[in-house]
Amino acid sequence: MDFINQPELALESTYAARILVYGMMKGSFTGLALSDFINEENQDFYKARQVVNRLDRAGRIAEYGKLVLNNIT
Repeated sequence: MDFINQPELALESTYAARILVYGMMKGSFTGLALSDFINEENQDFYKARQVVNRLDRAGRIAEYGKLVLNNIT
């Protein structure tokens, strides 16, 4: 896809989701990758919020992460 010449394509849910996941995994948004905080040894959902949007609402997001983790393990 040509996001440079057609940036509005990034607003489409299929592309937006892929961009979000890629950016979180690779650290494209803030230089921090999700694996820096969520991995085999550590599940720091609070600090993981920094991957996308600093620590804005980090407490709430951390609680959601813990609920999801507890429901899949």
